[in-house]
Amino acid sequence: MAGSNKKKNFPLLTQTFQSKQLARRWVRKQEAKLDDGYYVVNNKHCCLKELTYRYIEEILPKKRVGINEAIILKAFMRQPFVNKPIVQITAEELAQYRDKDLKELSLQLY
Repeated sequence: MAGSNKKKNFPLLTQTFQSKQLARRWVRKQEAKLDDGYYVVNNKHCCLKELTYRYIEEILPKKRVGINEAIILKAFMRQPFVNKPIVQITAEELAQYRDKDLKELSLQLY
């Protein structure tokens, strides 16, 4: 028996079980996690800070401007919203960060 969630705007999660009862129980648990704002990747809670750190460790060393970008990203990782699950970060929070960053940059230029 296979179990899968069918929530709109969320990744499809599937798993195979010995019984229908176990499959239904698993689906309820996974959908509850999605409702609570947790995005499940390999059974881990995934936040923006973890992904940014992974990017710094795995991708930036292969880039020419990796050192400069790493400095910028490490400053970005000090923002409070990066510790939230990705699905809980709002466009408003990102816009506020962008506006604050642009304001600080414009003050430095003048």
